[in-house]
Amino acid sequence: MTSRETTRRQLGVVAGIAPCDAYRVRARVMLLVVFAAVAAMSACSADGASGGADATGAGPASGGSGGIDMTISSSSSTTASTGGTGGAGGAGGDPYPLGEPDCHPHEASSVRGAYFRKVAAEPRADALAIHFVATLPRVEIDLGRWFTPSQPGLAWQTGPLDRPSFYVGGRASGVEVDAGLTWDRVYHVDGRPTFTDTLASGSDEGQPAHRFVVEANGNVVSVAGQLRPEGLRGLVENFAFRPFWRAEGEWNNPPVGSPQNVYFYTGETIRAQIKSSAPQTLELVINQDGGDKTFSVEMTVSGWGVGAAQSFKRVTSIDQFTVIDGVRVGLETAGLDVLPTQTRLLDAHFHEVTIRGAASAVLFPLDCDRPAVIGADALFQTSYDQVFRLFDQDASGAERIDIVPSEG
Repeated sequence: MTSRETTRRQLGVVAGIAPCDAYRVRARVMLLVVFAAVAAMSACSADGASGGADATGAGPASGGSGGIDMTISSSSSTTASTGGTGGAGGAGGDPYPLGEPDCHPHEASSVRGAYFRKVAAEPRADALAIHFVATLPRVEIDLGRWFTPSQPGLAWQTGPLDRPSFYVGGRASGVEVDAGLTWDRVYHVDGRPTFTDTLASGSDEGQPAHRFVVEANGNVVSVAGQLRPEGLRGLVENFAFRPFWRAEGEWNNPPVGSPQNVYFYTGETIRAQIKSSAPQTLELVINQDGGDKTFSVEMTVSGWGVGAAQSFKRVTSIDQFTVIDGVRVGLETAGLDVLPTQTRLLDAHFHEVTIRGAASAVLFPLDCDRPAVIGADALFQTSYDQVFRLFDQDASGAERIDIVPSEG
């Protein structure tokens, strides 16, 4: 395994945006009526950041280049649907429609501290890979839960305390692996952090005109070459989906500035797999469907690929963090339940998910016979179907989901 994500730490101080200012900017951008904007700013002034002392973020991993099956069954669609957000709305004025009943049996977990939707397969010695086709979700960020560390050496922690992630992984010989895409900072090819004026999501969505860097002379310019006279005012740190991989306590991302440090955006369809290719060796591959973006990594993980039973999983999540002594800490690490937030992850769509054996032969789909693993947070014991709104579940392992956390 490579070392923990040290490349993030080589970057200098990045400009943040105060939570109250963020609410004011967001109110203007979303064209709220005057009274709604005043109410939001008043609440912010009274309470400070809505997340209180809570902050921080996390994400998954990357993979290898060999042997990915790039086919998709004719029953699956690679076109991103409009998602749950365009429906008639839920009960009580909820703008996000309620989903269909969960077709998966539920299995309790002791894990807490993240809004995660996890479906896992049974352990099998002949299970060597999980392969999926998926469309990446839309993200709405709660700017009230934004962390700007005071220590320059922690500048890489700047950003939302709610971090969406979209990944796969599994367990073998007691060793857990997570690998895929997480909501993370976008860095220019030369290593400079970037900023965006797209405030609702905090992402430039792949548009160079909305991605900005600070030049050596202090000027702020878009990567398309346009000078921004107002500088960093009205901008926030820029985020997108970035590869990650985590195993045996080590968190990894591709090095900033390297060809491997690719970013994926909302609405893009990807084909990916994590594969046990040799003793103690896993490969992660992520390819953009119909595009030229590709990522792969090979990792060494004890207990995998040695003939032991292997269980694979797929996960859609909003990982949460808090701030302890000025440092971002995951709620799971802190042993805390999930916190209220207005962050949303919308229209995450697994078109098909299959477990593969030797020669990439399909063993079975990750369908409704496989359990959904439920977090130990008190909220999920009573309101799981209110938070995780499910659509289009079928026998291919497909599922479309909106994650709509509690607002408290």
